[in-house]
Amino acid sequence: MNKEDLVALKEKISKLSEEELKQRNIYLRELANGELQGPSVGYTSIDKPWLKNFTNNEIEYDIPKKTCYEMLYEKNIDHKDDIAFDYIDEKFSYKYGDFFKLIDKAKSALLASGVKKGDIVTICSITTPEVLALFYAMNRIGAIPNFIDVRYTSEAIKEYILETNSKMLITLDMCLPKIKNIISDTAVDEVIYINPANSTNKLIKTLSELKSKKQKLVPNEKKYVDWNEFIKRESNIEYEHPYEENYPAAIVHTGGTTGVPKGVVLSNDDFNSVAYQVTTARTHQERGYKFLNIMPPFIAYGLGLGLYAPIVLGWETVIIPNFDAKNFSKLIKKHKPNGVMGVPIYWENIMNDKKMQKFDFSFLKDVLVGGDKTPPAFEEKVNKFLKEHNSEAVLSKGYSMTEASSLATFSNKYANQLGSVGIPLVKTTVAAFEPGTQNELETGQVGELCISSTNLMNEYYNKEEETNKVKQTHVDGNWIHSGDIGYVDKDGYVYVVDRIKRMIIRSGFKVFPSEIEKVITGINYIDTCAVVGVPDEKDVTAPKAYIVVNQNCNKSEDEILSEIYLALKESHLPPYFEPVSIEIIDEMPTTLIGKIDYDALKERNEESKSIK
Repeated sequence: MNKEDLVALKEKISKLSEEELKQRNIYLRELANGELQGPSVGYTSIDKPWLKNFTNNEIEYDIPKKTCYEMLYEKNIDHKDDIAFDYIDEKFSYKYGDFFKLIDKAKSALLASGVKKGDIVTICSITTPEVLALFYAMNRIGAIPNFIDVRYTSEAIKEYILETNSKMLITLDMCLPKIKNIISDTAVDEVIYINPANSTNKLIKTLSELKSKKQKLVPNEKKYVDWNEFIKRESNIEYEHPYEENYPAAIVHTGGTTGVPKGVVLSNDDFNSVAYQVTTARTHQERGYKFLNIMPPFIAYGLGLGLYAPIVLGWETVIIPNFDAKNFSKLIKKHKPNGVMGVPIYWENIMNDKKMQKFDFSFLKDVLVGGDKTPPAFEEKVNKFLKEHNSEAVLSKGYSMTEASSLATFSNKYANQLGSVGIPLVKTTVAAFEPGTQNELETGQVGELCISSTNLMNEYYNKEEETNKVKQTHVDGNWIHSGDIGYVDKDGYVYVVDRIKRMIIRSGFKVFPSEIEKVITGINYIDTCAVVGVPDEKDVTAPKAYIVVNQNCNKSEDEILSEIYLALKESHLPPYFEPVSIEIIDEMPTTLIGKIDYDALKERNEESKSIK
C-alpha cells in the first residue's frame, strides 16, 4: 500500500488515542481467548450488529468439511433429472446425471494423461461445459486449475504457465495462434484445445469446426490434442482425493490492492463457504430457480458466485460463454431468469433500451450487483424501473474482493440502506481500521475496510511478501486489508467511500472521486459519471469528470454543464472537489465484466467540452 497515500489519508480519519488503542487491543485479545465476557465497547468486530438479521442456527452452522465435488454430489445425486445448466440456451441443457457422467470422463482422461495430486493445469477459456467438468474432475484428483483470461497476450499467458510450472494447458481453439508462439518456452508437453461449439448440435459444431480449419488455428504438432480425442482416454487408476483443510481448489487472478497481477489461491473451504452464505442471503433458494450467469470462470466473482454456488445449490444456471454487455437486454428477454448477477452499468443499458420500456419483468426475483459503485440516485432509479415493470426485485448490492472469494456483504429488500453495500454475511466480519495498522476504529469512523471470513484466500501464489501485506493475522484471526476506504454504521451497514488508489491529492487536499460522482449522478438526466485525476498546471493533479447523458435529454451542452457545476456548488462538498473540467462522452468505457475502465478514461484526449 502506498505510504504517501496512507499519510495523506490520516487527516480524514478520527484516530483513537494510543491508550485507547492499547485498551481496545487488550480487550479484543482477551475476548478472542475466551477470558472475558462483558458489554461491547463500540467496535463492529465485537458488536457484529448485522447478526440480528440471521437465525441462531444460521450463525452456529458449521460449514461442511468436504471437497467441492463432494458438495456437488451430495446436494444433487438424488436429483439427476434436474437441469444443472443450460449452455447458451435451453436447447443445450445438461441434467445433473449427464453432468456427473461428463465429470467422470474428464477425471479418467486427466488420470490417463498423467495428471495427479498437486499438479497445476492452466485453463485459458471462457465458460463451457468442458471447463465446468474439468473444475470438478481436477477437484477429485487433487489437481488445481489455474484459470487465466483469454484476452491475455502471448507473453502474459507464458508468464502464468511458467509461474505455476504447468505441464498441461487447456485452451479454446481460437487462442491457439497466441499459444503456438510461446509454448516451446514452457514446460507444457500437451495442449488440449476446445471448440466452444462442442456441446451444441451437430450442425453448429460442424460449421464451427470448418471455420477453425479454414482459419488453420491448430498447429500440426503431436502435442496439440482435440478435446474430443482427449475425452476418449480411459484410466484404470482408482483415486478420489479426500478432503484436506484449506487444500487449493482453484487459482484465479487479480490486480489486488497493489495493481500487480497475482494468482489468488482459493480452497475447497472458500467455495463451500460462499455456497453456504449465499443460502443465508434471503434470496430465493428453491431448486429449479433459473439463474443467468454472464461472468467468466477466470474471475472469483464468476467462478464462485456465478458458477459454483448456483450449480451446487440446484439452480438451473444459464451459462453464456461469450458475454457482450450490449446484449444484456436480449439475454434477459430470451431467458426470463429469476435471478441475475452483474455490475451496475448493465442496468443502465436495460433502462435505456427502447425495446424494454413495456417489457414485463414479473419473472425477475433477484437482481444482484457488485464489482463497481452504485450511486444512491442510480439505485432508486433501477428500483423504480423494476417496480414499474412488475418485478418484486430490488437492486441487491454487494461488496467484496477476489481475496475474499468475491463475497463479503449483501443487501436485499429486507436488509438495505440507500448508499450502502449492505451488511456482512453470516460468516463474515467487516470493520474499519486505521490505514497501515491493525488498529480497529470505532463504529462509524472512516478507515480502511478489512474483511474477516471463512472464505479468505490461502495466499497469492508464490508471492509471500505480497500475501503478508494484504492477508494479516490480527489478535482475533485473519483479515484481508482491502485498500478501500469506508465505514460500518451502528446497524452493521457497510459504506464504501472510495479506493485508496483512486483518491486524488489536489494542492495537498484529499479528493474522493466517488463523492463528486454521487452529486453528478443525482441529476436525473445523467446516466453515468466517472471522475479521474488528470495533470493540471495549477494543482499538479485535479479531478476531471466524464459523463454520459440520457438519450432522452433535450438540454444543450452548455445547460447540462452549467447545471452540474451549480449542483456541485450547492452540495456539501468543499470547493477543491470541483472538477477542473467535465467532458460529455457517448459511452463509458468498461472492462470485460462491465466495470468502468478508469485507466481508459485517463488515456483519453485531454480536450474537454467543459465550461466554467
